[in-house]
Amino acid sequence: MTGRMAQIRRRPSVPVKVGSVWVGGSHPIRVQSMTNTDTADVAAYRNMLTMIRDRVKDLKGKGMTLAQVKAARPTMDFDGRYGSTTGSWTTDMFIDAVYATVK
Repeated sequence: MTGRMAQIRRRPSVPVKVGSVWVGGSHPIRVQSMTNTDTADVAAYRNMLTMIRDRVKDLKGKGMTLAQVKAARPTMDFDGRYGSTTGSWTTDMFIDAVYATVK
């Protein structure tokens, strides 16, 4: 390891096998994501979340209903990279969650 990661002291843990992957102990740190994004590109993903939150908040602040916000497609420019119409977490579900949490 080089750089800052070499300076981080990991606390001891018991290694376990999850499917075919070992985690814990001296094994490499693993990251699981429920998105179809490159987890190494955290800054771009964070920026996408912030921009969509701000858009939904603005539309809701103008009195738009959830259906109207969805029709406005606040995720449109990110749908190609992050969007999904099928599966356990869709773009519509994401907008539902954002709409419910912004004031």
